[in-house]
Amino acid sequence: MESNKIPSRIIIGNRIRYVRYADDWKVGIIGSKQFTIDIKSDIKVFLNSKKLELSEEKTIITHLRSQRAKFLGVYITIPKPIQSKVVIRNGNSKTGTVYSRVNNIKVKFL
Repeated sequence: MESNKIPSRIIIGNRIRYVRYADDWKVGIIGSKQFTIDIKSDIKVFLNSKKLELSEEKTIITHLRSQRAKFLGVYITIPKPIQSKVVIRNGNSKTGTVYSRVNNIKVKFL
């Protein structure tokens, strides 16, 4: 596959994904806690502009490596890595050797 030729690395920046089912939704963010707080505030402003309300007691920020989040009766977590390794990949003539951290951590649904 063509996509397997692209190295899987986070270079710079934040990543955001969301999923929604009826009136239940989750936002997943790879980024700093402050960035996450800012996104929560932006969502609250957006919902208020649509005459909707964000429930403060239900809207919590969860770090999935240390806590679980519940969505549609399923708990979501990310296990702590047992071991990760650094691999060397051949770069092009401009960049030289490229080092990548590889681990097989996946989101778990319990």
